[in-house]
Amino acid sequence: MNSMQYLDQSCENGLKKIPDNSINLIITKPPDSPNNEMSKLGKSLTVGEYLKWNEKWINDCYRILKETGAIYLICDWSNSGMYQSILNQKFHIQTRISWKNEAKKATRDFFMIDKLSDIWFASKSNNLSTNYRNNIKLTNFWNDIIDYEVSNQNEEYPKELIKRLIEISSSKLNWVLDPFCRLGEIGAIASET
Repeated sequence: MNSMQYLDQSCENGLKKIPDNSINLIITKPPDSPNNEMSKLGKSLTVGEYLKWNEKWINDCYRILKETGAIYLICDWSNSGMYQSILNQKFHIQTRISWKNEAKKATRDFFMIDKLSDIWFASKSNNLSTNYRNNIKLTNFWNDIIDYEVSNQNEEYPKELIKRLIEISSSKLNWVLDPFCRLGEIGAIASET
């Protein structure tokens, strides 16, 4: 089995089972570098394979979203442009949210420390469902969700961040999906919110 087939099975096969126009909200963080995740299996993706893989699962997300649905795609700056380009092919991009991510570890020897992460907020149509409270407008720079303790070593983002995304674009009895699930953090937070 090559690395492309492995990734197809772990995400895309599950998405294919979900009916069209059935999900209200998608919040996800795709692998920053599937090559790192695949190294355990001794496999790697080319840049072209990685791009095609992302296009496939994002197209499936478009198919399963309701007309009023939205997607929040959490990513690192190094892949942000690629995701903007892919989302822009079908979705209506609402904004790019930048948030101060204190949990990021230094990944290379560089004189600047990277402490920002991006979230692409896009909708299937311009008729998107939102939950603005008291007509308060948020900015697309979130520097107020910075001081948090990661209670589990596998947590990638603060609970407050996911909770805010859910509260903005979802309401009770809505279907919220994370195609990559991992430890189920997003699902657990959605059920609490």
